[in-house]
Amino acid sequence: MKKPLFNVIGKKARIATFLFLASCSLIAQNKMAVISGKVFDQNSGEALIGATIYEEVGMAGASTNAHGYYSLKYDPYASALITVSFIGYESRSFMPDSISAIKNIYLSPATRELGEVVVTSGKSANVQKAQTSAFMVNKTELLTLPSLASEPDLNLYLQLTPGVSFAGDGNSNLYVRGGGHDQNLFLLDDMPLFHVSHFGGFFSTFNADIINSAILYKGGFPARHGGRLSSVVDVHTYDGDLYKFNGKLTLGLLFSKIAINGPISKGKSSYNISFRKNLFNYLDLLSDANIDFGFYDANIKLSAALSDVDKLYLSFYAGNDLFGFHDGTDSTGFSKNNTTWGNLAASVRYNRIFSPSLFGNFIIGHSDYHFNEYRLMKLDSVSEDERVHYENDFKSDISCEFAKAHFEWNIRNNVRLFYGYELNWYRYNPGNAHIIQKFPGLENAEGDYGYKKSYSIENNLFSELIFEGVHGFSGNIGIRPSLLSIDNKSFLSFQPRLSLSYSLFKNLEIKTSFTRINQAFHVLTSTGTGFSSDYRIPVFDMAPPSESEQFVIGLEYKPLPGCEISLEAYSKYMDQMVMKKPGVRYTVDYSSWEKTIETGGKGMSEGLELLIRKTTGRFTGWVGLTWQSGRRYFENINNGNPFPFDYDRTWEVNCSGQYPINENMNLGLNWIYATGIPANIPEWYFEDIEGNSVFLYKGYNSSRQRDYHRLDLSLSMKGDHGDWNISIMNVYYHKNPYYYQVTIRNDKPELKEHNLFTIIPTFSYTFKF
Repeated sequence: MKKPLFNVIGKKARIATFLFLASCSLIAQNKMAVISGKVFDQNSGEALIGATIYEEVGMAGASTNAHGYYSLKYDPYASALITVSFIGYESRSFMPDSISAIKNIYLSPATRELGEVVVTSGKSANVQKAQTSAFMVNKTELLTLPSLASEPDLNLYLQLTPGVSFAGDGNSNLYVRGGGHDQNLFLLDDMPLFHVSHFGGFFSTFNADIINSAILYKGGFPARHGGRLSSVVDVHTYDGDLYKFNGKLTLGLLFSKIAINGPISKGKSSYNISFRKNLFNYLDLLSDANIDFGFYDANIKLSAALSDVDKLYLSFYAGNDLFGFHDGTDSTGFSKNNTTWGNLAASVRYNRIFSPSLFGNFIIGHSDYHFNEYRLMKLDSVSEDERVHYENDFKSDISCEFAKAHFEWNIRNNVRLFYGYELNWYRYNPGNAHIIQKFPGLENAEGDYGYKKSYSIENNLFSELIFEGVHGFSGNIGIRPSLLSIDNKSFLSFQPRLSLSYSLFKNLEIKTSFTRINQAFHVLTSTGTGFSSDYRIPVFDMAPPSESEQFVIGLEYKPLPGCEISLEAYSKYMDQMVMKKPGVRYTVDYSSWEKTIETGGKGMSEGLELLIRKTTGRFTGWVGLTWQSGRRYFENINNGNPFPFDYDRTWEVNCSGQYPINENMNLGLNWIYATGIPANIPEWYFEDIEGNSVFLYKGYNSSRQRDYHRLDLSLSMKGDHGDWNISIMNVYYHKNPYYYQVTIRNDKPELKEHNLFTIIPTFSYTFKF
């Protein structure tokens, strides 16, 4: 399989650089005054992300970044008038009173009448104009659209966007433009999280109540982000109210949660704490089996304003899941199989406005993911010679100590420079087990088995130059050199990034981007107790870092205020991919890497994405259409022929919308249609000499499940003391395929389809205190 050629990219980069440098030389170099600071909510003290700062006389503008920071330059000899605005807030205008100043600005929430703007723009001002393949999450949509257990879920929301394959019932993982769920970088307040799903994927680890902003990058990745091949999900949470206490308790069918926030020192420091947990083991109640199930997650964030230009944060996240079953007693024989997994992350973050033009953000922290599978089988109520005891305690984990230093330098209003350094120190335990075996007639055995533990150090530099409105061109030119060192072996990569846009007409832009990105470790996935299990392993000589190249070209048209239409085509190539060999039992076999993994894999993906989104007015929402083709290639799989990616859906249609019936009631709707995912379905079978059925397949992933479609509705109602959230999933009771079971009937293989969900009504109630 030949690697696609991107020779045109280098030519485009040279043209963009020439245009930028040439145009900069034509821009007047008059002495400019500068004002900078942060924009806050007057009532709570929360930073407002994406607020607009506009100088009326010189027609210069800026917007706040993910930390609420802005910097604006203007002509000091003109009678400058600066207006600050943010959707849902009263605008504020003032005249600057000094040549260079740091000024924090506070806006008051506006009283919104029914029929006014309900949802902010789908692309916030803090996403630069040239950015391709970015989707800004809107909090109103996130909280009102239908969801499982009436619990808003970030990952399930993002699955409805073009380019993200709908994973199916009971799966909140993201599969972006032909990439695997392990190829997504999830950042929670700048802390990386390795695994972001509860209950095997039914819902994500992000508590929607505390999300302040979130953005999904599917391509055109800024150089400040790296380490995963397919996407970046950048989530920032609320700091907490600086002036008054707030709390709410939500009771739901699957789990309940509590969230509190308020001042530590009024006007100076605050806290924001949330906790979610299942209150009862409903799986055990609904099943004849003895099922063990439970999960929780907790978020703690402390913030303190040390001065007008300094702010300090402490962030903590912990989440854990348990799923298993047990059966029998000591007299009849006892068996137990429990699986636990979870994340832990903590960080200290400090940001400072060094000067009106320079902002810095610094963070040090720890993040880890652990996986444990414990199996026990014993029979003790017999004679010593007949006793049975088998115990396998398997553990796999990864941890990362990280440090980041990011700087934002505003050279001019239309020219910014982002640069910085990131350090990641990974420690790997790919898999180790303590095994005890005692069987009648066999010699007792006890010992430790598994794969070698190791560590790696990754050093990253990055720089990105962003320019806007230079003779109709806007762009982001960046590079991210990375050095990964492990076991006296080093892997050096230069990862160029380019995003470029040109205004064809007032409301029509053509955009293009090229990115190269590497991943510092590999992930092996297998299915054990009904859920997929992930094991992270380091890179080494036979499995060097995976890499990806992606080219995007598209059009963006805004026919009316609050309405946008975008069309993007992409081509993506991935190399040095790794997967577990079919049939390998990773937690039991413990063979050499050569016998455990397939290496040198390649991935190819092309697609076309259409998004029509209405972001203002009473009815808001979007329609998304995706065509895609994703394939994999491994020398020893499918006879060396390319095969469809596991979650390759050729066509997808997503419709989402929300409508306020009145000021206290909101109606939400989702409709999903998707081509069936690839599947291994036998076409023939025969019996071997021992009478065992042997199934024959046309090829790996050569068949497909039936097409998937579903309609969901929700109703949100606000009351004086609390809020109701009611969702009905799969309203018209369509039985969508979950998996197929193969049986033999009339000497022919026959499929039995299993479904996970039919119609599911759920509700939750939230008390405010």
